[in-house]
Amino acid sequence: MLKSLVIGMFVLLVGASFAIAQDATPEASCSPAEFKEALTNGLSSLQEQVTTLQTEEDILAFLLGMETSIDGLRATCVDTSFSSENYPNGIIGPIRFTGTLYEVTFTIEEGGLGYATGVTVEGDCPSSFLISPSSNESSETDLMRLRGECFYMFEVNTSTEWTLDIVRIR
Repeated sequence: MLKSLVIGMFVLLVGASFAIAQDATPEASCSPAEFKEALTNGLSSLQEQVTTLQTEEDILAFLLGMETSIDGLRATCVDTSFSSENYPNGIIGPIRFTGTLYEVTFTIEEGGLGYATGVTVEGDCPSSFLISPSSNESSETDLMRLRGECFYMFEVNTSTEWTLDIVRIR
């Protein structure tokens, strides 16, 4: 019963997160087989956690794990866009990356100043990442090269509205 409830919540949250996080229909950047594998891995990890739930701290860790799994699925299989509207504090992640090359575009309001940084939480991501539009531009696009699966967090620092778009290339 609990297993079915967890799977149902996870599928519902995955579907809702895709609908909420994107204004338009997202474009898949992975094959159905890659998505099924990522979903299966996420579900089995969450099922293992359910069997060990004993305290309120365990429940909080489980819920955070669900959120991380959803963000990871989104980053694995959907061209992802984060914004000041959805992340007003500017903290994004941790996000699970499984590809080796991503295009990252940081956009701020014209005339604004700001930058986004990234740090490795776990795995073989670059140790740090910095992207900032020049003073006469409102956006900057850079490549982020990864050496394998990893978890990464971004922090955006600006007083203007912003978007951070991440597109998996391979």
